[in-house]
Amino acid sequence: MKILVAVLKLVNWKRNAPLSVHLLITSRCNLNCPKCYYRGEGELSLETATRLFDEWASHGVISVAIGGGEPLLHPEIERITFESKRRGFYVAVTTNGTVLKGICADRVHVSFDSIHNTSFEQARKAVKFFKAFVPNVGINHIVTDIPSLKKALKLDASTVTLLMEKPSTKFDEWQEAFRLVGRKRLWIDACLAQKLGLRSCRQGATSMCVDQKLMASKCSNIRDKVAYTTLAEAWKKVKEQTRCLLKPLAG
Repeated sequence: MKILVAVLKLVNWKRNAPLSVHLLITSRCNLNCPKCYYRGEGELSLETATRLFDEWASHGVISVAIGGGEPLLHPEIERITFESKRRGFYVAVTTNGTVLKGICADRVHVSFDSIHNTSFEQARKAVKFFKAFVPNVGINHIVTDIPSLKKALKLDASTVTLLMEKPSTKFDEWQEAFRLVGRKRLWIDACLAQKLGLRSCRQGATSMCVDQKLMASKCSNIRDKVAYTTLAEAWKKVKEQTRCLLKPLAG
């Protein structure tokens, strides 16, 4: 039934609001990954988050993806996920796997690759922990080399999302990476899909990002942002932002 409702909403979508919002609730993180560009200041309050959820629910937003920083460091993360689920959203949370808390979510993505400073044992414990109460637990893997990917595949995750290193990547063995993951578990991030010429980016077409300072953008990889006032106004401005154009890889 939930899938049918989502499909019907998509068919009847009037484009006055995004279908999905990526909400960055904090810039705090307990890791110090050298290539991270999400560092900053600020944390979204529970009061502000619930106000946003009420507004988004009234405009037909279907899903909320919660990230950071490390979102599980937020002191109110349990309440934030609970309030988002209580309003009927499909909730996904992305974590580095080093903080384990009982959250309300439909999906949890544990980041594990050569870029994040999360050990294999930490990632393994995180996957096992979240699988005890979250329906779907996947791995987010920024692809840099095949050996690192093979290591990530040893984790007992339901899906593996392959992400392109930003802002550019030197990795070119994508067919081998896809073969190793297998079709049943393979997910691909928007930038990689566009880079490979598989599909156009839907960021800013069906989704948007809002950070802890209430600044909105097409996605978390876009540096140009607009002030979030209302969902309708922010969505209109975000759609006018320059689309990130990535040329397909040769071959």
